[in-house]
Amino acid sequence: MNRCIIYTICYTIFLSSCGIRGIEGREYPVYFTADDVVFTDSLDKKPHLLFHGKNWIEYPCENTVYLQKGIVSKAYISGPIVFYMDRVPFLLYPRDRIHVVTNPENYREPTIYSKRKNKHRNAELQVLKKFKQLEKSPEIVRLLEYSYQDVLNLETRLKTEIIPARIASQQLFDSLSVAFDVKMKFKRATKNYLTDVYNYDVLNLYWLYRDTLLKREVYFSKVREFLPAINNLNSKVRLDANAGSFINLLNASLYPSMGVSSMVNVNKFEICFDTIATTFRGPARDLLLTRLMYHAILRDYEVPENYLSKYQEYSLNPAYRKILIRARKIYDSGEEDN
Repeated sequence: MNRCIIYTICYTIFLSSCGIRGIEGREYPVYFTADDVVFTDSLDKKPHLLFHGKNWIEYPCENTVYLQKGIVSKAYISGPIVFYMDRVPFLLYPRDRIHVVTNPENYREPTIYSKRKNKHRNAELQVLKKFKQLEKSPEIVRLLEYSYQDVLNLETRLKTEIIPARIASQQLFDSLSVAFDVKMKFKRATKNYLTDVYNYDVLNLYWLYRDTLLKREVYFSKVREFLPAINNLNSKVRLDANAGSFINLLNASLYPSMGVSSMVNVNKFEICFDTIATTFRGPARDLLLTRLMYHAILRDYEVPENYLSKYQEYSLNPAYRKILIRARKIYDSGEEDN
């Protein structure tokens, strides 16, 4: 074989293993292959997995990796990330080599395995899926006919059920971690996996019955009850994926008209920025303002100089500032550089 071709192949492999420069720093590939049965679902012509970056700066946008028959697909991540396929979660690491199968006789439920045939890794890959199957979380009841009092009763019942459900879920998760003999790396990556999970339920209940709550002029006051705990976070706290996701959802619930597309319109950017700065404090404000600045870069919106200065004044987390610097470089160049 021509020596030049050999060098080219080796260099390509080297670059792939070294990863790429993404907005969260150096990102490394996760490799995906899939069993032929995955592609036989007539309702899903493009089987895929969804994931967010570890900082949730791109929210509400999701990253997608499409599975391809006979071809290795790749996703790039900077650390342990939860991927979802048909709402089934799997914790994946950079450089994982994954094979996906589905069960046609069980609603095409996905299962993934390590192609390295690592016993511990294969066990770990089943933990979140098994937890989702066994967890008994409080039910959010959707009533077709109801009164305002019915909604309040549902709220009371849900809040009553949350504390014992949270304890039971943590015990279940811990027992699965023992049963599947997970390693410390997995434990560190999932230590806050249940953080804010049940707060989502309450927020989703308010959103489900928001028309009734809005008529009674209590919707926003109920949603704002989450703010004191969020705003009292220590300034040195580094938000994980669950907390970041919940803060993004809380902001969207409070200000549904200020979506991503509105954020970077000439007439809305400053309103969005000022609203976030007024409503939130500490790490929550830092996350949401960074997200706003990131989407401004993504849409090539020129942020006014005084708002650049305000962002620097509010900024607490150096990692967020680095994300924006990398984003400018990446999107100015039009591609992710190796």
